[in-house]
Amino acid sequence: INNFPEIIIALSLGATSLSTIYLLRIYLACKYILDRLMSSTVNYEESGWYDGQIWTKSNEVLLQDRLIGTYELLPKVKKIETSMLILMWILGINIYLYKHLVV
Repeated sequence: INNFPEIIIALSLGATSLSTIYLLRIYLACKYILDRLMSSTVNYEESGWYDGQIWTKSNEVLLQDRLIGTYELLPKVKKIETSMLILMWILGINIYLYKHLVV
């Protein structure tokens, strides 16, 4: 019972760290997809004999991809970025508290 604040800080630090890592993975995947949707060319990656080739999107496909990227994926990426900032701020506070109160 005497170590209750230290236990709470350590648990919070662990949970925030794991959440940050998981959210970073989601962010990187969404950002990769968004970049491919917004790009006018597509690079083939490990897809077979056409690996390394570049395909230029037609105007119809480019417009459709950019609409999907702008209205579907971009708001989600912005929310993930905001959540990441909040989690990083909480993580910094947890590290500060752990460093000054526990150690």
